[in-house]
Amino acid sequence: MAHYKGTVAALATQVGIWVTSALSASVALALSHGPGRAFRVWHRAKRRAGQAIYVEDLPKGPTLTSGQRRAGGPSVPPRPADKAHPFKPRFMRHGRFPEPRRTLVYRDPPLSGLTLAGVGDETPRRFTKFYHAGHDQIYGAINFGFHMLMQPRAVATLMRVQWDNRRATGPIARARQDVADPALMAETIKRLAKASGATHVGCTPVVEEAVYAPYDDVLPHAIVIAAPMDREALLGIPDPDSLVSILEGYYEVGHTALDIAEHIRSLGWRAEADTNLGNAPEKVMHIPLAVNAGLGTMGRHTSLITESHGANVRLAVVLTDLPLAFDAPVDFGVEAMCANCRVCRESCPSNAIYEDKQMVRGVRKWHLDFDRCMPYFNENDGCGVCITVCPWSQSGQGPLTALMQQQRARVADSWPEPVPDEDRLVALSPMPDEPPHVPAVGGPEDWWQQVEITDLRPFPGGIVELSLERPGGAPLPDWSAGAHVELRLPSARVRPYSLANLPEEGRYRLAVKVERDGTGGSREVGTFRPGQHLTVSRPGNNFLVAEDLPHMILCAGGIGITVIAALARRLTQLGASWEMHYSVRTVDQAIYADEIRALNGGPLTIHTDRDWLKTPPTDRPVGTGVATCGPRAYMDAVRAWALAGGIDPKRYYCEEFGSLRKDAPFDVVLGSSGERVRIEPGQTIARELSRRGIHIPVSCGYGICGACTAGLLEGEQDARDHIFSDEERRTKIALCCSRAAGSEIVIDL
Repeated sequence: MAHYKGTVAALATQVGIWVTSALSASVALALSHGPGRAFRVWHRAKRRAGQAIYVEDLPKGPTLTSGQRRAGGPSVPPRPADKAHPFKPRFMRHGRFPEPRRTLVYRDPPLSGLTLAGVGDETPRRFTKFYHAGHDQIYGAINFGFHMLMQPRAVATLMRVQWDNRRATGPIARARQDVADPALMAETIKRLAKASGATHVGCTPVVEEAVYAPYDDVLPHAIVIAAPMDREALLGIPDPDSLVSILEGYYEVGHTALDIAEHIRSLGWRAEADTNLGNAPEKVMHIPLAVNAGLGTMGRHTSLITESHGANVRLAVVLTDLPLAFDAPVDFGVEAMCANCRVCRESCPSNAIYEDKQMVRGVRKWHLDFDRCMPYFNENDGCGVCITVCPWSQSGQGPLTALMQQQRARVADSWPEPVPDEDRLVALSPMPDEPPHVPAVGGPEDWWQQVEITDLRPFPGGIVELSLERPGGAPLPDWSAGAHVELRLPSARVRPYSLANLPEEGRYRLAVKVERDGTGGSREVGTFRPGQHLTVSRPGNNFLVAEDLPHMILCAGGIGITVIAALARRLTQLGASWEMHYSVRTVDQAIYADEIRALNGGPLTIHTDRDWLKTPPTDRPVGTGVATCGPRAYMDAVRAWALAGGIDPKRYYCEEFGSLRKDAPFDVVLGSSGERVRIEPGQTIARELSRRGIHIPVSCGYGICGACTAGLLEGEQDARDHIFSDEERRTKIALCCSRAAGSEIVIDL
């Protein structure tokens, strides 16, 4: 102990902390089993009867000053607007979220949490805690009620956090280790934190706006640590088991922070763990520091979104004066995605999430309505719906959803005005076996344009390439590699075709294998001539692939080369590593082989058999992806080859237009009311319901993210999503893309 500064005083302080923690834990556990149980029974009875429990009557009831009362105080800032229709993603395990009924209420309400948080204030100032700030504070009685409602298991977990937090501070070694290389020290700390359970670690200066008022003696550097929570447990939110999982997340990440703080103090530097003791940080706001430290970005739901675990993490901070190299903020698409995605808002059972950013203490940012969020959390065994339904919290879905939203925004921005109704598609004489396809006005993909065939090139194997341009040379809407357009054929059929090129060419290039004896759209394409005018949709994209992988294997089967060629061009632009396997019946049918070789981006191998699929890609870099397009049997074989080679299933991408079935009209019946809605060819369930005032949150628009998932109660679906297993499709349907296989389905809305 002689090696530590202030040994006797520090030891006495630590003993005092240990004794206090032990007594607090004992008292809390005793209360949860005795008075706590009685309080929970009383609360349930009052709730069932629709009666209130006034917090002023509780042991920790507040005595408000005149300046703390809502009556006579500042007007309450505007709250989040009402939602058009309640929505609950089907992957959440509750049949229905509890209604936002309040039993713990004030006779004389204090100032709104929005007012205290500074919503509407244009003057920057530090934040003063008004919740988790002690039971004797302005909202302390509600906090006390929450602790009394907690089940004993949750209280025990919370007490573990409090007991462990006795190590937040402690004696400092007398001999200080010099730090010649702050960057090396930062890497050492990160390695130790990850060995202790962290998944994300970053270092940043402590900025004034992240420090709670009235603290002024905060150490200058912050090590921000994140660890994931058990997503399976969170799918059952809200319930006692999920609350325990949330608290366990606090415990795990806090334990890592405590270990790091102790290690730094052993080096002779000051360090203090700022954990979530009592479910709240002590001196600093963790999310702003986490953003500055490069761990992620704050989402619409106001929680941190990390690239690998989404919002499914908990945070802790180590404050220190140890010299460290600092990290920089990162941008991996969260801000752009949250601007368009409303899944958390639409799913929030208490309607606490704003539609737009709010001015809060001089900064415009996402914000929650405390007056709606916290009471719901307190009286329903916790919550966390918003972070659980977030597409980023579903493994592998966030980055792809963000890319898709960016693509949709690019298309909309490049062609901002919809085509006038009189210039839109008019149903022509349909084929006898197929109804007309007349898309309804909706999202950017519904807006159509006139184009002219400026070139038509035949290739061996019955393949023809069309070049399409706007009449008069007007610009085309933007698109990205993997995109497709839908052609309106003279028969009134609509068929999707992939684009083989990138926007820099100023034209659409698409290749079609003409089946002259077939009954599909390609037979009509075979009759096209240069100069002919066609109507095509704006580009859509359900084949976006990650562009930051260490290596990409591109696999094209026959006419599937169209979209694979576009991906090769894009990866070459980025300087990314790739290789291509191109399977054709005969070498002369490799229509884009010369163009691919001219890219000088990656090796091209042409195959006329499938023997190459007998040797799985086991020698590729870790993190390699596979993208393929071709006949279904070919893509299935490529998938088996990729998985046998150790490719992560989340990094396997295939181009599918969803279904081999023709679009036909069908009825959707809402299980809650029996209301029947007709869905015509070209329409989607989500869009048609939204037009009728039943809002369905749509994020990616292509069945990738699961945001629009609803329950399937009756009927068989024509599944066109990319996320559900065959088993899951018996009870779940993606409303943005899937249809009925028959004349009717019943959904859980």
